[in-house]
Amino acid sequence: MTKANTRILGSAIALSLVMGAAGTAHAGLNLQGLNLQGLNLQGLNLQGLNLQGLNLQGLNLQGVRLDDLALNSGRFANNAPMSNPYLWGGNQLRAYDGATLVTGTGLVGSTFQTSLNFDDGTTVVQKPVILTIEEVVSDTATNTMVCDPQSPWLTNCGAGYNQNYGVKLYKVSYQLVETAQYGMLCGGDQYAMLFQGEWAEDGSWSDDGTGKITVGCNTGVISKCARIWGYRPWKTMIDKYGDAQNMRDYHQACTRAARADYSGMGYSFTLTGMPIDIIDNGGFNVPASAAALAAGNFEPTERFESFFTPDKKPGSIKPDVWAKWIAVPRAADLPQYEAMYGYTDIDWDGESSKLGVYFDPISFWLQTMDTRHQEHDYGPEITVYNPVWSKVGAQVQSGNTAESWDHRTPTCRPTSTAPDRAFRWTAPQSGTYQFDTNGSTFDTVLYIYNSQVEVRCDDDAGISLQSLVTYPVTAGQDIMIFVDGYGTAKGDFKLNITKL
Repeated sequence: MTKANTRILGSAIALSLVMGAAGTAHAGLNLQGLNLQGLNLQGLNLQGLNLQGLNLQGLNLQGVRLDDLALNSGRFANNAPMSNPYLWGGNQLRAYDGATLVTGTGLVGSTFQTSLNFDDGTTVVQKPVILTIEEVVSDTATNTMVCDPQSPWLTNCGAGYNQNYGVKLYKVSYQLVETAQYGMLCGGDQYAMLFQGEWAEDGSWSDDGTGKITVGCNTGVISKCARIWGYRPWKTMIDKYGDAQNMRDYHQACTRAARADYSGMGYSFTLTGMPIDIIDNGGFNVPASAAALAAGNFEPTERFESFFTPDKKPGSIKPDVWAKWIAVPRAADLPQYEAMYGYTDIDWDGESSKLGVYFDPISFWLQTMDTRHQEHDYGPEITVYNPVWSKVGAQVQSGNTAESWDHRTPTCRPTSTAPDRAFRWTAPQSGTYQFDTNGSTFDTVLYIYNSQVEVRCDDDAGISLQSLVTYPVTAGQDIMIFVDGYGTAKGDFKLNITKL
């Protein structure tokens, strides 16, 4: 299904909140939601389109965003006005009820009146909404930061760097005033983090000093880069060279890398569910081990994608240039993204497309980053690689399609507008394979693309409302598998792959 948007909208919302001085909120990024649950092998996670992760369940419009919100107009559960709200410790909301400081669970029941802007691609309709803080909890998760074991400076990695100490998570609901429609602001586990500053539509971060904050749901990469990869932007950490590093730059590089924003202008060049591993030149995240990859049915050989670095060209058109050197989409893939996402007229700022995928040993890339750091002082730098997924068996992938978007329209069900999940899969052996969605909870459609061409498609293959296709492949061949829905159907899915 061709998308006409210059950037991905879909059924998502963007939310930036103004704190402190009275005023209206600046709308943040309005990008499609994505389920980022899944693999977690020493930092190996799923790459995706979404930056903030905000979505309104049940409101499936082209674009939905919150706007015109000032936190100092909020009220506590006792209806007392909220004054002097601010972020303490980088991510914890605090405010005063008269002379009393209120924080943590004391904020539960607090409400904020704002509005939703519904964008159908032609007109924007603004509707009033009430937001309510339903729950505030401490984040007890351990992030996947695995520091360089050879560095004498990172001996405390396992005793602090990989702990989410001090992180607060907020569960927020919304209610449309005119219809009383109610739902949770975030998908997934429904929790969100609060971040200083805001991310513009081009993916750049800024803080104008007026107290703007961004809400990042746990399904979005802003939160994920802090909670999962451990790049908490309010922290200063000691890198493997013994130097203090402002993690703001590493966090920003991570948000670019996790979305494959090679252009540095907010365009995402990835597909739903692409597994990646992120490593950096500070020694905070090291590569997933061969044993960990094998345990997840991945090949130990890494497919390198890109460097994300703050290297800038004089007079660059980009607000911040994080993707350089090999960090441009592969030439063969550009037509796919142009057709799927409607990307047009992208100025690559003098960079040329990659011609292939890099299979060099990981030691080479680590040495390259060290050399670049020592000789040129490139600053915070992140490298991304894709392991090869070749798993076969029952439930090799699972999740919920509602947190993705409509990538393609299947030929066997051309009226489908449901969101789908897309997976790149590499055949471990030559032969014919069966792909099915047996065990899914909704009416699925299943189809396969080979070299950008649909080669198989099925809806209701005699296994209730589930789908089944078979397809012959050769060892090492890459195909794209799409789990879609009938009409607008979406829900929990299971993808099974069997060699016949």
